[in-house]
Amino acid sequence: MKKSLKVSLIVISALIGIILLDSIQALIFNNNILFGIETKYMVKKGILVNTYHCGNGKNITKIKLFNSSCDSESVCGNKTIKPNLFERSEIIKVVIDNYSQYNNTIEYNDKDTIDNIYNIFTNLETEVESKSLNPDNPEELYKVIFFNDEFMLAESDNDIFKRAMEVYRKNNKYYAEEINNGIYEITEEDFNAIKNYSK
Repeated sequence: MKKSLKVSLIVISALIGIILLDSIQALIFNNNILFGIETKYMVKKGILVNTYHCGNGKNITKIKLFNSSCDSESVCGNKTIKPNLFERSEIIKVVIDNYSQYNNTIEYNDKDTIDNIYNIFTNLETEVESKSLNPDNPEELYKVIFFNDEFMLAESDNDIFKRAMEVYRKNNKYYAEEINNGIYEITEEDFNAIKNYSK
């Protein structure tokens, strides 16, 4: 056997051995594979296995042959929840309810104010589901209601024409909650903006 062929076989055997060892260690310990390509879907794709990054330092490694998933969300079970708002172009007015006994609602129809309020919620994401009909023991609470019909009232039960976000403070943290959807953490600045619009 020619020397160059022997060297080639040794190199190929060594590479196969390294890939096998890397894949085995990743499968056994759910480690990141050493040799692979990182994708934008939080997956490192190797030749034999893929490693899915689940957050908090947790990885799940699966053999490619038995797994057709291309993103870590479906493998890790993380469900990103976004607000179920109307498109901005559909929104005609916004009503803020401060839950006081008298004169508790204020209505906005102007484009700039609606834009400012809408932008507080539009890019929110969470993995925390809302499972109650009301926020749990808030210290301060406001309700923001978006309408796509001019004549609907805040007190109406017809949710086809409105979307609502409960905005509240609890234990020095600030939240926006869409009932039966998600609980989102927001900044103190955004909370205070809603508070100021409610006056």
